[in-house]
Amino acid sequence: MDRVMWYSGLMMNKSIKVIGYAVCALALAGCAQSAQPVRLLKPASGYNVAIIVIDALRADHVGAYGYHRNTTPFLDSLAAQGLVFERASSHSTFTRESVSALLSGVLPSENPVGMGWFAKPDPDRKNLAELFADAGYRTGFFTDTPVFEEAVFAKGFSDYERLPTPWGASGSGMDLSKRALAFTGNTAGKPFMMYVHYLDPHDPYEPPDAFYRRFAKERFPNPINVMQEVRPFCHDLIKQGFGPGEARFEDMVLRYDAEIAEQDAAIEALFRGMDQQGLLDKTLFIITSDHGEEFLDHDFVEHAWTVYEEVLHIPLILWRPGVAPAGRIADRVKLADLLPTLTQAIGVRCDRTDLAGEAWFAEREGQWVFVPPVKPVIAEMMLETRGNVRALIYNDYKYIASPKWLTPEGCAEATKQQKLWIAQCRIGTFAKTDPFGPAVYEALYDLRADPREKNNILATNPAKARELKAMLDAYVAVCAKRPHRSEPPPPAELTPEMRKQLDDLGYF
Repeated sequence: MDRVMWYSGLMMNKSIKVIGYAVCALALAGCAQSAQPVRLLKPASGYNVAIIVIDALRADHVGAYGYHRNTTPFLDSLAAQGLVFERASSHSTFTRESVSALLSGVLPSENPVGMGWFAKPDPDRKNLAELFADAGYRTGFFTDTPVFEEAVFAKGFSDYERLPTPWGASGSGMDLSKRALAFTGNTAGKPFMMYVHYLDPHDPYEPPDAFYRRFAKERFPNPINVMQEVRPFCHDLIKQGFGPGEARFEDMVLRYDAEIAEQDAAIEALFRGMDQQGLLDKTLFIITSDHGEEFLDHDFVEHAWTVYEEVLHIPLILWRPGVAPAGRIADRVKLADLLPTLTQAIGVRCDRTDLAGEAWFAEREGQWVFVPPVKPVIAEMMLETRGNVRALIYNDYKYIASPKWLTPEGCAEATKQQKLWIAQCRIGTFAKTDPFGPAVYEALYDLRADPREKNNILATNPAKARELKAMLDAYVAVCAKRPHRSEPPPPAELTPEMRKQLDDLGYF
């Protein structure tokens, strides 16, 4: 089988579904509206590009995606002016796997070093930064998360900095915006491509008081720590009533929301600074996330344990008034689409033929028109010390297959051994499950009828299960033939501060 043809035979006549804000309002009122194709208002050739990633931000906690709290007033204002992708998906629920897919343009199992705790961009493929650098762009990568500690994440970026932020206390978002502004203000007249990755609202959810009090009159007296007090004892806590409506649970979610609000303010500061620099009119922005977050949606918390929609569905907004029209697109898109979409839209040459993603726009009669992607969405969570699980989404059905499956109770127990097991992974003594082995667990969901994935219809719709299983099996079979390796970073690359930060994250 050809290495890039696992998705062959998919239907090529998917309809374009675009819903503008006015159309949404009419639909809610019960008025039917016909969808209109989205067209870029003018070419974006030569524009700057800013990719803004907000770690662990689930789409349904963003105002523009229907959330009840005012967590994202600034992002909502961008959404009102920009192109909102209502059903965007990540390719992993673990940051390193997800961001590696975004930068490399290939899925975790397609990348020889793209799976597991030490996932990274493929060093042998020309990544997004290198393509822009070849086109004369200055490139910058700025973050306040410690998980990008290896040099390969900086590959192709002329400017790279990971802020040495103390872990456990929020507030570094503004510093990250200032660092990005220092870059944009000193590009010597060259166009730039910038990747900015904000750590919060990643756990442990410790927002500054000013943002917490946006949603509560006073601090909750006994906040619960998600890493130390919830993860290991989640099953017992649920039996005791921990969950929606319970005070500790509600405070945990409120703290997460407050950290979202904090990052919203930091991104507003970035936009205001770029406006003062005179750069907004010539910059195309992508605002998105690497994955979402779990809050007992399937009886567990955090992320990088499952591939349910609460951790796969991410916000994605394309903003540049005058280039991208205001509106909403309901077709499924994915993070790997960014590399071909941005290189095409900006006019950056990309000769690669191995891309997992698809450009969102095609030239039709002199205009750039949105064309729905035809490939299924594939997501993977392949951490050696947790579950190994994949999902394939096609035509609103989602098939899950896992060669190593953990129940919620199993996840809780596994948290107690993570430090030891990850240490064993670093020295090669951990007994790993074959990531390309047979599935020990399967599920099928109809995401239109059951968006919260509560009803596994594998047994009641065997024909659909076979169809999606065949697609995923073909992908796995192709990837299994390629060499894969795990490359822990040398100890010299981890400073004591990095080790402490990763330890607090639960990654040691």
